[in-house]
Amino acid sequence: MPNNTGYDALEVHTVLILDDVVEALADGEEIPEGSVVSWSLYGHVPNEGLECIGDFNSFDSACEVAKKLGGNKF
Repeated sequence: MPNNTGYDALEVHTVLILDDVVEALADGEEIPEGSVVSWSLYGHVPNEGLECIGDFNSFDSACEVAKKLGGNKF
């Protein structure tokens, strides 16, 4: 059920940036040397898909914003 943000779910994804290429990092995947990691917070819009809310320098920061938006499961 959507909350007052319009999202029915919130998700935090680890993002790998290497040589200007950005891709999601799978659980347990090794981080290549010279790459940068950030965390993106996505909101799921019912019947539409994911919408990026923001990018963060730490997982904890992304989770903090998700909690402020009312997400307790993501």
